[in-house]
Amino acid sequence: MLRVLLLWLVADLPLAKAVKPAATLPLLVQLEGQALVPFYLEQKQAGLSSDALGQAVQRQAKRIAAEQDALAKRLEADDVRVTRRYSRLVNALRVRVAPERRATLAKQTGVKRVERLRVYEPLTAKSVPAIGAKTAWGTRTTGYDGKGMRIAVIDTGLDYTHAMFGGAGTEKAYQSNDATKVEEGSFPTDKVDGWDFAGKDYSGEDDVPLPDGDPLDRSGYGHGTHVAGIVAGVGVTKKGRPYDGDYFAGLDYSEFLLGPGVAPKAKLFALKIFGDKALNSTNLVLDALEWCADPNADNDFADRMDVVNLSLGSTLGLEEKHEAEAEVFTNLTRLGSVIVSGAGNSNNNNFYHVAAPGVERSVIAVGSAKLDGSVYRMAARSARGPSSPHSLLKPELIAPGELIQSARMGTGTGGAWFTGTSLAVPHVAGVAALARQAHPGWRATEITALL
Repeated sequence: MLRVLLLWLVADLPLAKAVKPAATLPLLVQLEGQALVPFYLEQKQAGLSSDALGQAVQRQAKRIAAEQDALAKRLEADDVRVTRRYSRLVNALRVRVAPERRATLAKQTGVKRVERLRVYEPLTAKSVPAIGAKTAWGTRTTGYDGKGMRIAVIDTGLDYTHAMFGGAGTEKAYQSNDATKVEEGSFPTDKVDGWDFAGKDYSGEDDVPLPDGDPLDRSGYGHGTHVAGIVAGVGVTKKGRPYDGDYFAGLDYSEFLLGPGVAPKAKLFALKIFGDKALNSTNLVLDALEWCADPNADNDFADRMDVVNLSLGSTLGLEEKHEAEAEVFTNLTRLGSVIVSGAGNSNNNNFYHVAAPGVERSVIAVGSAKLDGSVYRMAARSARGPSSPHSLLKPELIAPGELIQSARMGTGTGGAWFTGTSLAVPHVAGVAALARQAHPGWRATEITALL
């Protein structure tokens, strides 16, 4: 099973747990029928009217459902457990099966390919001005601050009670929140929306998530909360309140306990794919990416995310190809989402060390930069390319990732300092949101080229 490393790890934290022999494998079984997003894009390119396009997509959705029903029935009759269905970015079933039976799945009628699922383990005050974000904010009446942009943070969840995200800003508000359900008036907020795909006890090894509507971060280390604060936190004033003023180039950071994120007026969507135990794993990334394409699941993709932040990554080296997963990232990019991921923390003294999904052509891989005097240079811990298996030039960018301050989960107003490429990723994701705001009609690939 492909293992994945925590991207933000500090020096003394163990990198990964020992791999236990799996009784069953989590596999992705891709069907031959076309997924909804590439179908939608082809039909749109053909010039269909809005009504005709919507009807065509709904018909394709029914065809996919019928194909999946037929295959799932055959698989379950053969004692293969179907645990999830995907239709938007890839037409596939997620299954669990004994390793020795993997080859037989590929022989099923209508199956295009069978792949192992990647299993992931989760790898500001001065850094935001350092990358020029305040310049992009401009004046009080002009410039770009992320307003109207939708940013998905696929991670351990988000502490939306923290003042950094417009919350009450007290430890009591966090401690009294029941993360297993949505309490009336507590979530979603004006700043934060999202979904918990995992549930409290999900480990990633047994593939039995218990999803719910509340993505509150209770991971023990607050990785998702810290990342989200960098990309789009509103800032916490010295009085311990959420900052609610304008963002402009002359903003005085000395007046903040925690400075604002890169795109402070963007809407955050916390997509929780990890359980609440530290150093656990997940194979729910595809679930979150499907959600990013169509949050309300109505097969109308107008509400897709503008930017997707993935501060996680896989083991380094020459791994088997993941063509179906590559299609997922390609299709989400074609739909218009800019996807940003970390290069990894496997050190830059060797080649082919970039972590997945940063190895994919359609994903921006970000390395970590460290301030050396007055110049930012690539940090020693940051992974070096090219990518495997494509030998692409990676990472494309580096951003501040050494001793970055942001919101600390459960503290109300407090912050923490983390190090690693996980913290470089949200800097770039925030800039991508500002670029998208400035150029709303541009394709995701054009935004990437601009960066």
